[in-house]
Amino acid sequence: MCSVQQICFLAFAAAAAAGSSLAGQCDSELSDSAALLQTNIAGRPEAVENDHGPAEEDSALASNMYWDDQHCACTTVFLAAVLDTGTNAVHHEDHRMGGFSFFQRYYESIIALPGGRAKAVIVHNRLPENLTRAKSNSAVSFTKVDISGMHEHMTVVEWRWIVLFDQVRKHPEWDTLFMTDISDVVVHHNPCVFVQKHPGKLFASSEPHHGFAGGVTHTFFKQLGGKYLAWYRDHRGSTHAKLLNAGVFGGHRADVLRFAVHMEAVLLDPELAVKKDATTHWFDPGAFNWALRANFALSDVVSGYPLHSMFWKYESRKDVYIKHK
Repeated sequence: MCSVQQICFLAFAAAAAAGSSLAGQCDSELSDSAALLQTNIAGRPEAVENDHGPAEEDSALASNMYWDDQHCACTTVFLAAVLDTGTNAVHHEDHRMGGFSFFQRYYESIIALPGGRAKAVIVHNRLPENLTRAKSNSAVSFTKVDISGMHEHMTVVEWRWIVLFDQVRKHPEWDTLFMTDISDVVVHHNPCVFVQKHPGKLFASSEPHHGFAGGVTHTFFKQLGGKYLAWYRDHRGSTHAKLLNAGVFGGHRADVLRFAVHMEAVLLDPELAVKKDATTHWFDPGAFNWALRANFALSDVVSGYPLHSMFWKYESRKDVYIKHK
């Protein structure tokens, strides 16, 4: 999932909802958005595992989302991890070295969000100082971290979760968190209001062209092996769920940290097949799906429209919060 230089980019979005009178006004105004969502997602008031929205962009819903961006008292802090070990050849197009242009669209989408409530903290271990200085501004800052403790036979694709969950725990003021890729993601709207309307839920992108029982998902679980593969074989036919994608994930702080416990447990498990084989290969897709599917109910996970666009469809619609490929 990374280049020869083992460079990985991940963006974590943390939305802190302020308890002001304006937030109360948003609660009232957002009843219109809620009605639109329920119209577009018939029978799915919680938007659980909805593959896609209407064929054409819903301009009314997009307008309401823009209103929320401008007026609702939510500050979104996007954390992007740029981690480089300088070793191990692990390839993935979403985590290659590419300079500023590699994540420029994501960077600019954060700056462009209206209302002044979008902030980015880019967590890194060896970005050039001249780059971090030139790109720092009122919306974007940089935090340097130490990844010398990264485990053997893990890539930065997995270690990013460890580093960024650590950052989350250090910042209790972050109430709502969203974690996304960076090279193939553009943020259209602040999703914190959407999260507030679905308390207790976790939010993740999905791949409608890959079912949970499909061969791609099976391959990911084979990388984990052991009890994880056994669980998958026992449950692969019991659900019509889609393969979840780790490129977009979030929810309220407490719910995200409940997920973190399970995600960290599988990532750090020394009994994983990929570790016993003494190979270095990204394995977070299987870990991500196990952490969510084995430990949370299907109804606990909100996925699809209007959270994110159709994966791999490169949609230009603005009635979604996040564009993912």
